[in-house]
Amino acid sequence: MLFFLAADLIAAENEERCLRLACFSEKYSVGAPGEPLSLVSASRYKFWGFSVYSVALYQPDGLIKDWEEHPLAFVLHYHRTLKPEDFLKTSRKLMAKNPEYANRNDESSLLKFSSFIQEVKDGDRYTLLYSPEGTLKLIFQGQVLGEVRDKVFARAYLGMWLGKFPVKEDNRDCLLSGQFEG
Repeated sequence: MLFFLAADLIAAENEERCLRLACFSEKYSVGAPGEPLSLVSASRYKFWGFSVYSVALYQPDGLIKDWEEHPLAFVLHYHRTLKPEDFLKTSRKLMAKNPEYANRNDESSLLKFSSFIQEVKDGDRYTLLYSPEGTLKLIFQGQVLGEVRDKVFARAYLGMWLGKFPVKEDNRDCLLSGQFEG
């Protein structure tokens, strides 16, 4: 009996939810003591009709509206090749729309974070781990590449998807309302 119970627990930990082009595990362990984060939503981002990436949002205890106040994991599964300079160019453009960040006149956190970014190809995954204290950690294919400790930067960077000035409002609304689209 115990054998079957253990097998059921392993299966439950490996459950996934799938969008059209990517599957995401139901739980995300951040590698630190505490509860694993739960998959709460996912969406596929398209540009000019082409799929660029699918993204999944993980939070503790299900969907939380005030995402800035809680730890989260943000997993991006890419469907296209993108170069590091593409990330920096797009980040600058999108973060400039956010008055809280744009008025700082300090790009040091963005430049440091961008220095961790590598080229991605179809099937590659980045994970952004956010803490409400202001740490944003970048993970590529399961390997930690670096982190930046800057609360305003961390919120503005994730704000490109979840904030008031997102890359696409439809994707943001999907992610913050617990939907799975794409």
